Amino acid sequence: MAPSRGLSTNWGGKTPKNGTSICRQQCLVYEPKNTVYSQTTKYSPYYLMFGREARYPSEVPTEYEVTEDRVEHLMDNEEVFGGLLHQMTTYAQVTQNVKKSQEKIRKRKLERGLEDNFKVGDVVLKKNIREEQRKGGKMDSDMLGPFTVTAIKGKLVSLTNANTKTVANVDQLVHYQEPEERIPAKLRKASSSPLAHPLPQPPSNPSMPAHAISSPGPLPATCQGTTHPIHSNVVQDIWLSSKGEVLWSKIGPYKLFTADMQSLAPERELVSEILNSYLLWGTRKVPNKRIYVIDSFEMTAIWNGTSRGMRKLDVTEWDMLIGAVCKDRHWTLVAMYPKDRRALFVDPFGATQTQLTHCRDATRAFMRKKDMGLNLSRWSCETVVHPRQQDSTSCGVLVCKVAELLLEGSSIDFNVDQVSIGMMRMQMARTLIDDSGNLTDLCRICGEKESGDRDTSDAPVDQWIECTRCSFWFHWVCVARPNMKGIFLCPACSPPT
Repeated sequence: MAPSRGLSTNWGGKTPKNGTSICRQQCLVYEPKNTVYSQTTKYSPYYLMFGREARYPSEVPTEYEVTEDRVEHLMDNEEVFGGLLHQMTTYAQVTQNVKKSQEKIRKRKLERGLEDNFKVGDVVLKKNIREEQRKGGKMDSDMLGPFTVTAIKGKLVSLTNANTKTVANVDQLVHYQEPEERIPAKLRKASSSPLAHPLPQPPSNPSMPAHAISSPGPLPATCQGTTHPIHSNVVQDIWLSSKGEVLWSKIGPYKLFTADMQSLAPERELVSEILNSYLLWGTRKVPNKRIYVIDSFEMTAIWNGTSRGMRKLDVTEWDMLIGAVCKDRHWTLVAMYPKDRRALFVDPFGATQTQLTHCRDATRAFMRKKDMGLNLSRWSCETVVHPRQQDSTSCGVLVCKVAELLLEGSSIDFNVDQVSIGMMRMQMARTLIDDSGNLTDLCRICGEKESGDRDTSDAPVDQWIECTRCSFWFHWVCVARPNMKGIFLCPACSPPT
């Protein structure tokens, strides 16, 4: 057995008296590779060779003694170990286990569109091994190509393109799919209208997926787009984690994914993206006023006196600056009126005089940094009468509701019982999805127009794939390169696992 690596040989200048105990300690922490159980064969290499599992020196009884009589007795009665008598049966079982494992791998590859049936002339992509084996190059593409297969010998495949020739293992290759023309949803809907002129049928192309040519038919209510009011069942499915992580809405610069929408579920604490996007949505209802929404991160910095941003903001151009503050996982609302030289502070639990004084000082310090010639000596802070928070998680909901009524100039009066808060959460979720910006050009996984990792370094555009059921579009690389020739269900339409 090979010596144990990583074991200290420094015994403090003293030689251990019992060498056997040292050997036992070393054997307890060392495990030869050929004794490890294999997930493929279901046996260890040691068992396949000797018909039994390895016995470590630490497993030998301490009172066991090796004597000459015992050795002679064993030599006289030497027999073949029982496990070796059934070795051929074991080998047959190993062969079956290996085939089962290979079949599982093959099925997984087929589901991902990674068939191994390559032939000469196929166009393929090659895995970028350099990205995995070196510290640098992490921003490089994970697939290289496309290449054309020129020869196949066993598992070695010869590849070539206009710039280079190379050799790769068949396990490093995937079939290359030509980028398809992406038709925006608006054009597809316009072409399906009876008033629209008929469009010419696309040419027959067996390499183009069926769901990219023909319409998938009427969509179920549980996976509609955002052109029609969202159904309550969709929000319920999001809250129950029945929908995967996809992009549902975009309000200004804020993109709301499934995890963000789940924070609107009952007894959940709202995340900053929900509050920021809802405040921004509220300003659209009062176009006659100039209202600037300060991001919750920056407004919290203003509250703490550590703000270093918004240097180019001219506060005199705005009637109101509004934003949410998160302090100790509790949301509050701050509004500033530069022309009136005053601030407004709302705490769902009720504002204290200490909080009002702090808000006055913090907002006045922020205004002084702008140096816009405002007389801030009489800067004041006040609050408004509003319903009080009755639980421990609805502070964000109350902040959004008070801000909405405050922007509208309406009376701040609403119910705060458990049922009413639940209805507010549902109304907010449906509003944010219904009034979303245009998501046609965005991938519903990464939320970007272009993927951060193109299929190949030579490809001029990203490859896109459309969900067969809901017609959401995705970057092909963002959904793990599924088979483009079959039915594709996005994370929002796939059954939960």
